[in-house]
Amino acid sequence: MTSNGREDAKRAVDSLQACGLTSIVNRGSQDESQHQTFVVHTFGFGTNHDPVAMHAIFDESGGTFSFIESYEMVQDAFASCLGRYGSEISDQGCQAVINVGDFYAVEEKEFLINLSVPVLRVAVDEENDRKTSLLDILCSYRDVVSKERVRVERNRLSAAEGIAEAQRIAETDARDLLTRRRTGIRASISAQAGDCLSIWLESELKETERRMGSRQLHSRAGRAYVLSGMSSHAYQRATARGSVVPGAEAQRDTSSASAVPTNLSAPDANNASFSAYTTPNMAHMVNKSMQLNQSRAPAPATAPALGPDSHSDSNST
Repeated sequence: MTSNGREDAKRAVDSLQACGLTSIVNRGSQDESQHQTFVVHTFGFGTNHDPVAMHAIFDESGGTFSFIESYEMVQDAFASCLGRYGSEISDQGCQAVINVGDFYAVEEKEFLINLSVPVLRVAVDEENDRKTSLLDILCSYRDVVSKERVRVERNRLSAAEGIAEAQRIAETDARDLLTRRRTGIRASISAQAGDCLSIWLESELKETERRMGSRQLHSRAGRAYVLSGMSSHAYQRATARGSVVPGAEAQRDTSSASAVPTNLSAPDANNASFSAYTTPNMAHMVNKSMQLNQSRAPAPATAPALGPDSHSDSNST
């Protein structure tokens, strides 16, 4: 570029003006800008994606990573993901936790909660006897004698750590590690008692072990399956993995399309449709998706009915 050209370029740059606010700040002043982070849920379809990149994106944003093997289950997988977000509107909602500690037999304790309730303004022609829900109370406890919940959580952590360690060592001793973890969970008191989560964890480790059977299988479907499992256990959130969509298992095992379980987090021990971390809202969304797919399916072809004067070829002469 000639000297005249450089001067023309400099004048062109100096003549640039912003029509509104800019993000240019003086480096010497305090930067008070805030960077807002959005939750990102990533989906890997088939084998043509980078599961490591998908896993890194979800891990940075606090979302989930779902691995979808078949394109036929894309709609159900999206429905399951959207189902985790309830359609609720709350105003100044907040929550508090009271840790009571261990109770003696037949012991009772009382707690006083002060609520600031604003005045409800209604129109003159509206009903004045309406009721407003002010407080929802939930209680959870563990048996201090059997400590059954502690054993179950140990199984969950053992499975999660085993999957993460298997992904790290990949093809060397991954299958042996998963076998040892699976054997330990299967022999645990919780699994022997029929605990759903422990049984589900054992079957998940078995499927993970199968997908690491060879280098080719691990590269094609095992790595994405393992990373999606790590995503699920890291945040205790359900993810679509392989050919399984969270919430779809319950729909296949119910006699009615509307018979959706309302307590999937604590299913019956004999319920083979159990899927960890699945919420009732997710199951309802998947139910709607499956009903929509069924309504779009073409009706089966039927043979034409024979008229009174018609006859089959076998009877013709």
